[in-house]
Amino acid sequence: MMLNGRSGLSGPSGSEDASASPGHSAVLTRRISELITLRRLAIAPAPLQAFGGEAVDFTVHCFGEFRLLCHGRRVTLPRAPKTVSILRYLVLRRDRPIARETLLELCWPDEQPGSAASCLNTTLSVLRKALAAELGAEPGRGAILYDDGAYALNSALRLDIDVAEFDSWCALGLTSEQARCYDDAHSAYQAAIDLYTGDLAIGEWYDS
Repeated sequence: MMLNGRSGLSGPSGSEDASASPGHSAVLTRRISELITLRRLAIAPAPLQAFGGEAVDFTVHCFGEFRLLCHGRRVTLPRAPKTVSILRYLVLRRDRPIARETLLELCWPDEQPGSAASCLNTTLSVLRKALAAELGAEPGRGAILYDDGAYALNSALRLDIDVAEFDSWCALGLTSEQARCYDDAHSAYQAAIDLYTGDLAIGEWYDS
């Protein structure tokens, strides 16, 4: 299922009541509810980061096809098995460490423990090198950290993530609607829908 901002949700150009009416806002609310349900089936919300005008390190598109951009240029990720899946998983769960055993079970459930561990080590090694090359390998700027048996993205990374922005627009739309600011609610909901270019993969562990 995919819903987006091109689904006839916007009113005709010049229409006075297309965006401002409570009825039209209710239509958007129902669509947003559907998208939020799909989105949360994949991963619980994590807070949107604010950088005070600083340039972000990476722009991450998780809806639909996974894409990673550095200063507007698409990053070519290694083709090692599960590379994209692991990176996407770390991005979506960036507010919590992921146990090594969790990645092993999700990525290589049918492999022997030794083989699975080797695959994970290799995948993380090539992924770290690829991200370090984009970041310029600055001291203390390793993208993927390991501590106490768990992996996490470096919290110092400045990430612009479509899923976090989607959550932020949805929250703003709900607040505006509750305050009966229907124009603001419409604009916020439409911005969220425009970001939803495809479903998040649920249980997806195979790179395309």
